[in-house]
This record gives sequence, structure tokens and C-alpha cells, in this order.
Amino acid sequence: MAQRKLLKLVGVDVEGLFGIYDHRIDLNVDDRVTILHGPNGVGKTTILKMIDALMGNRLEYFGAVPFSRFRLRFVDGASLEVGPCRGAHSLDVVLVKDGETAEAVTVDLSVPGRAASLVADVPYMDRNPDGSDSWVDRRDGQVLSDWEILREFGRRSSVVNFLPTPHEPLWLAEFLARGSVHLIETHRLERRERGVIRRAVASRYAGAVRPSVLECGRDLQRRLNDAMAEFGRESQALDQAFPVQLLSAANEPALTNQELEHRLAAVDDVTEELISLGILNGPVGHELAKKGIVDYEGEAVAQVMTLYVKNAEQKLAVLRDLANRVRTLLGGVNSKFKHKRLRLDREKGLVAEGDAGPLALDSLSSGEQHEIVLHYNLLFMVQPNTVVLIDEPEISLHVAWQKAFLGDLLAMAELSGFDALIATHSPYIAGERTDLMVALGDAT
Repeated sequence: MAQRKLLKLVGVDVEGLFGIYDHRIDLNVDDRVTILHGPNGVGKTTILKMIDALMGNRLEYFGAVPFSRFRLRFVDGASLEVGPCRGAHSLDVVLVKDGETAEAVTVDLSVPGRAASLVADVPYMDRNPDGSDSWVDRRDGQVLSDWEILREFGRRSSVVNFLPTPHEPLWLAEFLARGSVHLIETHRLERRERGVIRRAVASRYAGAVRPSVLECGRDLQRRLNDAMAEFGRESQALDQAFPVQLLSAANEPALTNQELEHRLAAVDDVTEELISLGILNGPVGHELAKKGIVDYEGEAVAQVMTLYVKNAEQKLAVLRDLANRVRTLLGGVNSKFKHKRLRLDREKGLVAEGDAGPLALDSLSSGEQHEIVLHYNLLFMVQPNTVVLIDEPEISLHVAWQKAFLGDLLAMAELSGFDALIATHSPYIAGERTDLMVALGDAT
């Protein structure tokens, strides 16, 4: 079955935001990065959250935002629009194709009473002490909105009328399943789980929060273990197939001695880098490459060595993607750290070291942790064609780091294949790339 084509966002429009602003944002599709800037209060962060809410099918967010119309435009000409209907408690959702309405639904946003009923008998759920329309799970400090309560507990309940069935019509779910969005907020040092942010809401819950820099380290260790398991399987399969491959290749042209020396040296270079990155262990070096293949003559030797080097390249190719991401992560972070360095450890995952020895990741400064978490999110947690939304990347970043941010982001966007939309107050983020900036400001 052919893979469904992913949505690619090319533009965002909002009308009547806060009853004041109309904004049209055309994304920089070729460069993959668009930077929103403007004074406080024009809606930069709100627009990011609106994109996240609509593409993530979390329509409840729109009940709390004053606006007239919000539209996402996609590369195929389709657009998805939402707007309030009959006050703030319902929402019109319209899919437009070829300039005409293809699908439409009205969503009921009145959910607080249903959420309260669902958790009335759940002993570990409390109303948020900050007075907001949210709930706190006393077991781990997780904060859930009313809509998240419906999603989490409604599916467990036999009271089917608690389920917000109009919230997820099939056509909308299918349309949005073709896209991906990843929001990185200002409080990104805390871990996002099940689509919500784990955060301390009162002192008695504070111990439940796990800084996400620690999760980055653990996640990278899991990824390394998975990659090494795949590397082992590929190596075993190729080694077992070597005799059959050799017989099959008997009539195929072999590489010349010069070609063999060049490719064996390249295999050594790749292997040495994998060791330096912390992905592989052990000594490397092919004596044949060092001594010179020219000292070994004969068609049979050439056939064996040709197959050997091709298999070696195929084995190492399994680790190429991980190596590219680890190299970019360590290079980007370590270029900014002073008297500290980040490295990958086969047993421990991501670890930090100072001049005096090992450092706990969560003992690093907030700026250093932000740098790790931001790089890690963009390199490992987003899929190709994801729309990455970054709110105020300058938070806790020194001016020198802010100046380096865009270059790092462009490199990561190219490697991971995502598109980024940034909201910032800092003039240092864009630097000389003013062509990537979209100004938000004048009221209508």
C-alpha cells in the first residue's frame, strides 16, 4: 500500500486575534525556518499554540482565545479553518479544497461539568490549586485540562455520553493524521508526557517533576541500544551469507587494488569516528589497508576483499543516521560549553564532564540544560515534515549562544527534515538572516 502523503504547512492566517489583530504568515518553505517577531501582546506565542492545537486536534484551546477566524494553509492548496460559532462554547471546523468547502463540523467546547463528573470518584485527582480549569494527579504531579480528563478517563468510563464524540470526526482525524506538529515551549526543561507538560503546581507536587534533560540522556541510551541491536543483526546476517555471496559474485568484476585501499581506509575512518562519538568500542584498523592491497595479488583475493569491504560498508550504514545526529548534537552543544563537555557513553547514555570529573546532567546551568534539551528535541524527537514550533528560544541563552542558534537550527532542519516556526523577542536570533523574519504588529 502506498504511503499517504504528509501534509506540508505553507501558511497561517488569523483574523480578529484578541479582537484587534489580523496576521498573515507565509512560511519560508525553501529555508525551512520562519521567525516571528514583534512587540509583546501581538500574539506570537498564541499563534504557535493555535497551530499546535489545531494540528494536534486539541480544539479545546480555541475556547479560551478571542479570535474570529484561524486558518492553516497547506502546499496542496487545501486549508483547515476554525472559528467560534454561537459564542465561545462551540467551534466551526471547515476543510476547504479547491476553493470550496469539502467537510465541516461544529464542535461543542462546553466540557468542565463532564470532566468533574468523570473524576468525582477518582481519589488521586484534585482541582488545580492555582484556580485554573485544570486537574492535578497527586501520584506524579501531572496537570490535565478538562479536555484531557475527558480523553484520559472518558475512554475508561461506561458513561458514553461523557465522551466528546463531535470533537474527533473521522474526516478531521484522517486529515490531521497526515501531519505532525511539535511544540517546544519556554518551560521545556520539564518533560512532556501524553501531550501535556509535567510541571509542579504546588510544593507538595514539586518532587514529581523530572527535568527533561535527564530523559534526553536515557532516551539516547535506548536509541543507542536499539541501533547496536540492529547493527548486530545486520552483521550476523551478512557474515552468515558471506560464502553464498562469494560464490554468487565469482563472475562479477572485482575492485582494483587502489579502489580497495581507498574504500578500506574510508571504512576505517567511519569506524574511528563511531568510536570517538561513543557509538562503537574497541580498536580499529585494517592491516590490509595500511600495508597495501597491492602486496596481495590474484583475482580470488580481489573478489574476497571486494565482498568484504562492501559488507563492511553495509554494516556501518546501519549506524549512519544515529552518528549524524549524535555528531550534530555533541558538536553544537560542546562548541558553546566552557570547561565542560557532553559525550555519549555506551553504558550510561548522554553524560556530562567537567574539568574535575563527571557531572550530573541536571546539575548543569539552566542555559546549558536548555541547549541540550533544545538540540535533542530537534535532532531526535521530531519526524521528517514535522512543523516544529519554538517559543522564545533565547530563554536562558547567553547572547553568544543566541547568535549561534539559527545556524544550528538550519543545520538540524536539513538533517531531520522538519520546518520550524519561531516566536522571539531577541534580535540576535535572526542575526543577518532578516529574510527569514515575519513582522507581527499593527492592529487592524
